Amino acid sequence: MSTKVLVMSARPGQIVGSFDIPFSYPRAHSLRYEPKFAEICGEVSLALRGALV
Repeated sequence: MSTKVLVMSARPGQIVGSFDIPFSYPRAHSLRYEPKFAEICGEVSLALRGALV
């Protein structure tokens, strides 16, 4: 996992979302079950859906 996630549109390739990942290293496997992780995943997912149109 990186420290930042960028979401780009399909065309013309512009950045439509930028998300900072606030979790420190090393990251435990149990991070997947934390509410903040789920929130970030949801935000990135919404940005990806919007980038496809």
